[in-house]
Amino acid sequence: MIKAILWDFDGTMADTKSVIVNSWKYIYKEIKGIDITEEELEDSFGEPLVTSLEKRFPEMDIDEALDVYRRYQREHMEKEFTLFPNVLKLLKFIESEGIKLGVVTSRGSNSTSQGLDENGIKEMFSVIITADAVDEHKPSPKPIEKALELLDVKPSEAIMIGDTLFDLMASKAAGVKSGLVAWSEVDLNELDNIYKPDFIIDDVEGLKAILIAG
Repeated sequence: MIKAILWDFDGTMADTKSVIVNSWKYIYKEIKGIDITEEELEDSFGEPLVTSLEKRFPEMDIDEALDVYRRYQREHMEKEFTLFPNVLKLLKFIESEGIKLGVVTSRGSNSTSQGLDENGIKEMFSVIITADAVDEHKPSPKPIEKALELLDVKPSEAIMIGDTLFDLMASKAAGVKSGLVAWSEVDLNELDNIYKPDFIIDDVEGLKAILIAG
């Protein structure tokens, strides 16, 4: 029986890709004076921001780099952080079934809280695990394990829903069922069988079937 469903934030609940890509373009232009393409940024998607900044701007003080990157997000987050279609319906259905909801994201606590607040869904979640809350991040199982501990739920009683390979890898390592949103850009044909998702999450009817199956 499923007692908890954990959600990633970026690319899973909210369409944040444009603001993430544009934030990177902004910092590259501001600091290095160059234009960078979306394709050149793809290996950072799903990775904690601090990790990506340390890799790409090793010469900078990390706090200074964070401030430049977040400058763009602070000014554009409200109009660029929008929920994907069906997400609100899915969350309301899960809540109505008495199933616990949690967030497990590699995004920082402040912007995660702001994104959830602006979309009116923050109060739905019993637990919110952000990059600030753990020392290891997805694909490590630690963020999922911490969420389950706080929710008092066993791995066999939970589903982790995400949109990247990192989410699938973390789910496998934590021993929870994995769900991939239908709007993910992950190519299932290129996935190692060990990381293929247990479910594809799209709409309420599909989720009902998943929960009935246990």
